[in-house]
Amino acid sequence: MLSEAAVRNAAAAVADRISTAKARKRDKETIAALEDIVNELLADKSELVRIAQAFDDELVAQRLSAEDVNFITENLLPLIRQLMEASGQEVLEPQVLDALESILAAETLTIMQLIGFNYRQAIGKPLTELAAAAIASRMPPDQTQSLDLQQALVERDIALAELAGDPDAWARFVELRPRGTH
Repeated sequence: MLSEAAVRNAAAAVADRISTAKARKRDKETIAALEDIVNELLADKSELVRIAQAFDDELVAQRLSAEDVNFITENLLPLIRQLMEASGQEVLEPQVLDALESILAAETLTIMQLIGFNYRQAIGKPLTELAAAAIASRMPPDQTQSLDLQQALVERDIALAELAGDPDAWARFVELRPRGTH
């Protein structure tokens, strides 16, 4: 879409269209052609603004705001220290905690973002997946198996629905099916 709009709005392309409209030497046709060109340019401008807004929204969704960075730097390390104290163990060595503190400094977070690091993708997504896996691993085996069975049944039903959509394939399926099954 972006490249199409750029090609349509290239100065040479617009100039050619205007020259062609003027060459007709008919005022009403020329005016109508120029109005069409202006309307197309306005529509393309709207499309370009929409595309730019979509890119901006995507960028904003990936970036941590200054408030987010401050919140992380002010709250994450104290939380880690509290968890270490509550566990009664030195989970992290002091050198590791110092390194973590320098990595989580507001300046470091900002610099990393400026060079293209996506914290939400690199840290947030894996943490979410890790939490989901940890929760799933704590489910009783029969529940996990039940979920697997439900997933398999849904997949079977989808495959049967797709098969039913092809009369020849359905006929072969019915013919090959063992007698006495539904």
